[in-house]
Amino acid sequence: MIKSIAGSATILGVAGSAQAASSEKASEKKVGAKSKTTRLSDENALSRREVEDEIQRLAQKYGEESAKSIVAGPVDTQSGAFGDDVMTTSGSGPSNTQNLNYLKSWNQDYKVRGGTPERLLLTTDHFLSVYKSNEKDSQGRYHYFYWHWSQTETNSDYWHDETHLKFMRNKLNIRSTDEEVTDISPSSTSDLNGRQKSVGVTVGYGGAEFGISGEVYVKDATFGPETGGVDKGPAGEFSATLDANGTQGRQSLNATTVTRQARDRSGFYDCKWTTYCEGRQ
Repeated sequence: MIKSIAGSATILGVAGSAQAASSEKASEKKVGAKSKTTRLSDENALSRREVEDEIQRLAQKYGEESAKSIVAGPVDTQSGAFGDDVMTTSGSGPSNTQNLNYLKSWNQDYKVRGGTPERLLLTTDHFLSVYKSNEKDSQGRYHYFYWHWSQTETNSDYWHDETHLKFMRNKLNIRSTDEEVTDISPSSTSDLNGRQKSVGVTVGYGGAEFGISGEVYVKDATFGPETGGVDKGPAGEFSATLDANGTQGRQSLNATTVTRQARDRSGFYDCKWTTYCEGRQ
């Protein structure tokens, strides 16, 4: 009798394992992901007119507040056109670009598909803009402020259940050892649901402050630096992530990477910018 019970327990254990494995495979079939990498250069940076066009396009797609969070200037947020000076925007940022000169922006946009049968899971848009301090520090170094922005929207077409966002990443990898990563934001992980999270960095030297700041609205997600994705110092990197916990609708990510180097690098870039989004049915 004891032998019979033991044998039954073994069989049940195997069956349970098989069911768990089957469930995992079924879950995997519902997932889709996509990534894109841009090697930053003057040649593939957006022109001023292209930035204006993108802000208008994204304002129509996501709303004006989302579009305002892409670039602090020099853009007139009423008309979408560039002005003469760096301007402060309202909304979720970036703003407070004290003593910074806007240099360049790059963008990415793509769709994430997956599931069985395959269908559209997410639409995504991403921006990276760089600003330079208008003065050198006491050691003759310029400071650069990179503003990361990502936005996703889950698919809610009429014929299917709405899809879900699992994970989003916006990563900057500095390749030149002449450039040092000095500050990042966010610098710690937060579990948020329906709250604004402040991001941005301010650097002070020579009696002046240089910085950028803004906010990101986080809906039922964990937001912060990726484990193993932060490396300060020469040729460093910063990977900001949002673990979205299967949320639906729109979700955004804002982050800042600050670097410094001795030469004026207004027209040269040696960085790789990578974004990644993962969704499920």
